[in-house]
Amino acid sequence: MLQVGLPTILGGRKFTTPWLDANNQLWYDARYNVSTSGSAITSWDDRKAGRSQPLTVYPAKTGGTFNSNDGDSAPAWRTNGSTDLLYRTSFTPLDLDNDFTFVAIIYNPANSINRAFGFGQYPTIGRVTYLWNTGPVAQVELAATGGFPITTGITASQPGWHFVWTRRSVNNFYCGVDGTESAPQLKPAGSFAAADLTLGGIITSGSPVHGTTRFRVLAAWNSDLGTTYIAGLRTYLKTQWPGLP
Repeated sequence: MLQVGLPTILGGRKFTTPWLDANNQLWYDARYNVSTSGSAITSWDDRKAGRSQPLTVYPAKTGGTFNSNDGDSAPAWRTNGSTDLLYRTSFTPLDLDNDFTFVAIIYNPANSINRAFGFGQYPTIGRVTYLWNTGPVAQVELAATGGFPITTGITASQPGWHFVWTRRSVNNFYCGVDGTESAPQLKPAGSFAAADLTLGGIITSGSPVHGTTRFRVLAAWNSDLGTTYIAGLRTYLKTQWPGLP
């Protein structure tokens, strides 16, 4: 049910079916296209019909646990922080050398390292990673050949579900949690490139590094959505998922 007063379209972009937006490149939603063996996830495919690009279990790892009711009558994917990792190799629809936006609904655990997702492989390829680092402050790693800066994030309640985003606008990166966005961070030196997309951890020097997390949505666009659209998207998603501040 839509919230009263929420516009359904802004600048040609749809709030109510955002996976159909022309610039949307992925939309993983825990309510759709999750394949399991028992409670273990074997693959998780895109929400958009006909856009098959499934995440699968990383080699020699496990797929995490799918809970159809994660305690609030809504589904979620959980990782154990040590062996669970989903990925899609050589994900080419996104080019991090140009504008992009990642949006996710993820859980901030209490006092745990939450490497929620990663795109790219450091140090051979630039990487963007959204994480909480044993505390309530959200951060985005921006790894590239010329440096390893980390944006100053925003404090978010723990434990709890949050709407988060990372976007690139020209040469600046921004990260946000719920209704607050960070100050711009200048793009680090070096270049980014298409590489593995990972959920539940990151790839560093060719090896997985895990995090403890829960996911409900991960989406990405090959454009900068801007703060007005992101705010509208958050308002819509709050009507679809419980527990979002």
